[in-house]
Amino acid sequence: MEIYLTFDDGIQEGTEEVLAVLKETNVRATFFLVGTQLSYAIKKDRTQLQTLLKEIYIHHTIGNHSYSHANDCYADYYTNNGIRIDDNGNRRSILLDFEKSKDTIHQLLYDMQEIDTASCMYPLALSQKMPLARLPGRNTWYVSDPQQPEGSTQALIRHFETDSRKGAEELYRAGYNVFGWNTEWRMTFDFHHDASSNIDRYAPENIWKDRPTETWKQVRDKMLKTSIGNKVILLMHERAFRKGTDKKETEQLSALINYFKEIGAAFKSLDEYTSSPFQFRNSK
Repeated sequence: MEIYLTFDDGIQEGTEEVLAVLKETNVRATFFLVGTQLSYAIKKDRTQLQTLLKEIYIHHTIGNHSYSHANDCYADYYTNNGIRIDDNGNRRSILLDFEKSKDTIHQLLYDMQEIDTASCMYPLALSQKMPLARLPGRNTWYVSDPQQPEGSTQALIRHFETDSRKGAEELYRAGYNVFGWNTEWRMTFDFHHDASSNIDRYAPENIWKDRPTETWKQVRDKMLKTSIGNKVILLMHERAFRKGTDKKETEQLSALINYFKEIGAAFKSLDEYTSSPFQFRNSK
């Protein structure tokens, strides 16, 4: 069995804790980064941000999760092809929203002297070859077939959730492989309507917010049931595993990883993903 751990919306509170678990268990993961979160993190603690980004860059895989995360207004984002950027109704297209996120990631890596130029085509980790993207708020896939010649437009997996087809096609044509997920570690979204830049998620009044609602055993059972071709992509969010009054969240993550390691599962990052073609039941 192949397991692909993916974390969305970083870099944020909880990224440090998740990276510590991954280091302790010696597994790789894919981090889908959001440009606005990186901008917030720069203002809060640039040194810590650089430390965490370097850890991801060297040991894991980077995915592009847009700059704005659609401001959590997903229907508007996909129906109108992008994010509204002013009171005059002007918009930044979905593709340009991802480009802005890419530029933010590259500028940080350039400033850290991890890359030679900030003008790269895709946000890639050190050993990463495949450009990765995940649409905010949509379980949408558009993944190339590694058996096809380079430059082929024939996709291995195509699944468009609701209104996201145009955005996925634009990202795919731009060179990204767009990944969704097979199952997720469910959590509460108590911060959904708050201004992220002003939140201290470690504050006592907030420490209970945005936490997992499932135990590792419940997630394990879902993973065993939803794997396709003996592969499963698990969606998580780092903030759910940030430190609190105890270590139970990170211990849950460790327990899940250790269970699958004990039964011989292989943990891989999404740039290693290959499979036989398959169709989702509700594929469009």
